[in-house]
Parts: sequence; C-alpha cells; structure tokens
Amino acid sequence: MTVMIDDGSTSQTVVPFLANLRPLSVITNNLAVIDALSGMAGIDMIALGGAFSRKFNGFFGVLTERALTGLRADVALLSTSAVNGRAAFHQDQEVLEVKRLMIACAARRYLMVDHGKFGRSAGHLLADLSAFDAVITTDTLPAHQAAALLAGGIGLRFADRE
Repeated sequence: MTVMIDDGSTSQTVVPFLANLRPLSVITNNLAVIDALSGMAGIDMIALGGAFSRKFNGFFGVLTERALTGLRADVALLSTSAVNGRAAFHQDQEVLEVKRLMIACAARRYLMVDHGKFGRSAGHLLADLSAFDAVITTDTLPAHQAAALLAGGIGLRFADRE
C-alpha cells in the first residue's frame, strides 16, 4: 500500500498507526513524518522536495508539485485549517496546490480535521468535501454539524471510535 500524507500537525498524529502497517510506502512533504518514518524497516519513504516552509514544517512549490504529477497513492491523508458547510478552507495559498495535487493523485482521499475547525473559514477554498471519501474527525463534533454532513452525503468517521 502507498499512503500520501500532507503537511501539518494533524497529519503527524497518524505516524504511530502507519508504523504498524508494514510493508508500506509513504509519500510526504511533511518533515516531521519524514523524520519519524525514514529508516524504519518495511517502510519505503518518498520525500517530496521543494522549498522548505518553517511555518508548515514541510516542502512546497514548483519542485514539490512536479514530483506529485508523476506519483500515485492508494490513500491520501490530508488536513486543513477550516471547514465551513460543505467546503474545506486553508489560510495560506502556498499550500493549496500541493494539497489539491495530492487529492488528484490518490485513489482514496480522507480529510483529517479536529472538531474545533468546523464552522470556521479561511481565506482560500481548498476543496468541496465531496472530493474526499470521508472526513475523519473527533467524536466531540457537535451533533448538528455531524448530521448536516451526513445529510449532505459526506462520509464521516470518528477517529476516537475506530
């Protein structure tokens, strides 16, 4: 299996789970994920180069984007800073194209977002939630928000329950 993981602290939380899924190939621009998984037996790491962003602890830009156009993954695990209605938003345009390319080159796509980011907005539209096979969040998501997502046909999973 090949898993693609984007930048961000939310994405880093899956590292302990991935370490148990060997053999595994991991594609990422997230320096913390690279540091944690590189060199582990049974894990092949594809680190996406590019311009390093200290703000996001990851790599972005033209080099990262070019690398993504030649890659495919079984699963993409992505994060974002805000979800409002049926849309995911991010505050920084620098990361948008890399995240969108990750969505495009994965067979299955999951958006990981904690409950506190729902009902918020940020300056840039990342994607409609229908672009993801499911949204993974915490079970403290208010019931009315969960019900609205489910009623809108958005797959919803609770990380604390699985």
